[in-house]
Amino acid sequence: MVGREVCHIHGGKSLRGPAHPNFVNDRYSTVLPTRLLARYRAAEKDAELTSLRSELALVDARLTDLLSRVDTGESGALWAAVLKAHRAFRRYKATGDLTRMREALAELEARIDAGAPDYEAWAEIQELIETRRKLCDSETRRLVVLQQMISAEQLTVLLGVIVEIIVRHVPDRQAISAIATDLQRLGYVGDPAYGLPDGEA
Repeated sequence: MVGREVCHIHGGKSLRGPAHPNFVNDRYSTVLPTRLLARYRAAEKDAELTSLRSELALVDARLTDLLSRVDTGESGALWAAVLKAHRAFRRYKATGDLTRMREALAELEARIDAGAPDYEAWAEIQELIETRRKLCDSETRRLVVLQQMISAEQLTVLLGVIVEIIVRHVPDRQAISAIATDLQRLGYVGDPAYGLPDGEA
C-alpha cells in the first residue's frame, strides 16, 4: 500500500490515527487532574460538543428571569415618589427646616436606591441580548458547515455508487482496474458490496 510498509491484505487498509474508531488523543488527558479526567473523556465523545444550543438556552433562561423582575408596573410610582421627595427637600431647604430636609433627602436616596437594580438589570439584559446574537450567529455557521460536510459512512456509500456506475458503463477492464487501484489506496475498494471485488480489479 502506498505510504505503508505492508500490503492491503496484511493491514495496509486498516484505519490509523484519528480515523480509527478506538483512537485516543492523549494531548490533555496525561496532565489533567483525576477529578476532571472523566468529564474530559465524556466531552471528547460528545457528538454535540461544538453545539451552542445549551448556551443559548441558558442565556434565554437568564433573560426571562431578568425580565420577570424589572418594570413590574411600579416604575411610574417610583418616579412619582422620587419627584415628591425631591420637591419636599427643596421646600424644606427654602424654609431652612434642617430636620425635615434630612428626612426628605433620606427618602429621596431610598427611592433612588430602589430604582438602581431595575436600571442595572436592563443594562445586563442588553448585554445578554448581544451575547445571544453572537451565539446564534456561531450556531448558525456551525449548522451550515455541518450541512456542507458528509460523514465517513456517507462517503463510503457515495464511492460505492460511483464504482457501480463505472463497472456498469466502462467496458474497458484495464481502465476499471486502474480506477480500482486508485480507489483502493483510499481503502474503499475490495468490498463485494461495491460490485468490484479484488479478484476482478
